Amino acid sequence: MCEYRFTIKGEPHGKARHRTTNTGHTYDPPANIQYAEVVLWSYKTQVKHKQVLTGNIAVEINSYFKMPKNTSKKKLEMAKARPYSYRPTKKPDADNISKMILDSLNKITYVDDAQVVDLKSCKFWAIDSEPRVEVIIKEL
Repeated sequence: MCEYRFTIKGEPHGKARHRTTNTGHTYDPPANIQYAEVVLWSYKTQVKHKQVLTGNIAVEINSYFKMPKNTSKKKLEMAKARPYSYRPTKKPDADNISKMILDSLNKITYVDDAQVVDLKSCKFWAIDSEPRVEVIIKEL
């Protein structure tokens, strides 16, 4: 059973919708392409002994957002004391973050993201640390 763990540094990004030109041509926004490259680079530099997974997969994605500068002391203390009670409800959505990461790793980490049968995506505040996304991929 394989397990891959890696961290994507920086503020979490969600997958943006495809854009369409006046002529009807659709394209992926540049921000999607750039973040996909960051995801792949993070995976390739942090995961050793890589093999393409072919079975059922479980993925856990924990996104840590920078706390806004205007956060009250009361909310900051609440976030520190009970990190599961005070969590970000801002964009991007957890499902868009998951889509961005799963699509970026398609055909690199696994044959197809349809193999993901168990997905957990959580959002937290990066209180005493930098913003990031932590990814755990397990072959079941």
